[in-house]
Amino acid sequence: MSIMAEKDVYGVSDEVLVKSREQLRYGLLGRLLTNKSYNKAAFKSTMTSVWRIEISEVARDIYLFSFADVKELDRVLEGEP
Repeated sequence: MSIMAEKDVYGVSDEVLVKSREQLRYGLLGRLLTNKSYNKAAFKSTMTSVWRIEISEVARDIYLFSFADVKELDRVLEGEP
């Protein structure tokens, strides 16, 4: 399953955009690709312990991953934990 294969379109409210403008500087928008149920609190806790990030849910199963700086963002984009 890939994000490109999805047909759903998700909107982000103006409130989220204004609140998240600074977070978007070093941020990624992503979706957890699973058909199984999961514990959102455990997911956020695990991800924040692996990456130095803040996670905000902007829509159902759509998350904003905000990194502390460009170095952390690049590290994740290069596939490192």
